[in-house]
Amino acid sequence: MIDECKLSEQQDQHSKDPFPIYTVIDKQCKHSKEEKDSWFEISPYEAGYSLTGAFVGTSSFGSQFEYGSKKNTQDEMDMLYLQALCGSAIADEDEILKFLWEKIKDFFKHPFHLGMLEEMKKDPKAPPVEKCYQVLMDLVDMNLSVLNGKDPSALDQSIRTNLKDKMVPAALLESETRDYEDAGLLNNSPYFSVLREERHVDLIISLDFSESDPFSTVREAAEMCKKLNIAFPEVNIPHKDLKKPKDFYVFKGQNAPTVIHIPLFNVVNCGDDIEAWKNKYATFQGSYSAEMITELMEVAGKNISNNREKLKELIGATVGQKKRCLIS
Repeated sequence: MIDECKLSEQQDQHSKDPFPIYTVIDKQCKHSKEEKDSWFEISPYEAGYSLTGAFVGTSSFGSQFEYGSKKNTQDEMDMLYLQALCGSAIADEDEILKFLWEKIKDFFKHPFHLGMLEEMKKDPKAPPVEKCYQVLMDLVDMNLSVLNGKDPSALDQSIRTNLKDKMVPAALLESETRDYEDAGLLNNSPYFSVLREERHVDLIISLDFSESDPFSTVREAAEMCKKLNIAFPEVNIPHKDLKKPKDFYVFKGQNAPTVIHIPLFNVVNCGDDIEAWKNKYATFQGSYSAEMITELMEVAGKNISNNREKLKELIGATVGQKKRCLIS
């Protein structure tokens, strides 16, 4: 069923249900080293930049503004479009290229191709394949360096003697419109909308669904918060937990919100089969069957049911602390 409802129509529907906050990132800000606020949020009431504080009413999201005044009105997007926007990971060309270049590099490192290289080196009439191979790998590394915002000059000599094409993509141009894309391309958990100063957040329950490192989102959030001077607890993960995560972590800090972090696949709900579960439910694969969806929901549900009492205890303690602070 196509959901043609508008998000602003949900303003009076959340007295009991969780308040929805949809998040995307500003593509131009993400690629600009000067910009600090890439996080954009849309709720039933307002849409705007979480850290900067520039907002408009949700019904006006998509319209054109000049010096704070609306100059061109556009109809509010429906929920179908909004949800597609929030899941638009393929909208970022650099991220796609980065993924493809990594795959190319892995391809040429495969034992089969390395074996072919060894066989070719035995032929005295063969071209200098080892040198060509190194140039190819340097080319891949140079692309990855550029896409990761690193200096590729160290690889320049190898490339310069064989290739003359420019590797660096042209800089993004300023425009009157903004491009938004899947927030997971910057951090796969919406910490920075939750951490908006006006929200006075005391407790964050982080349910991590990342495909690779189950701690990457919370660690990246901690690092970014440190750079932006936003209160956030230190995140220290025991080395033995990196590949075998538990199902419940609590991070606390002075004058910072408490963060509960729950990896999707862990030693409690998956036992010793964590990698098998990760491989089965990879991001880049076809549609999940009904059976897979049911199985995944059951595993995710165990993370809440198994930790119900811990969650209630920490929520209660946080509410109690808040009340004491308000009274004092």
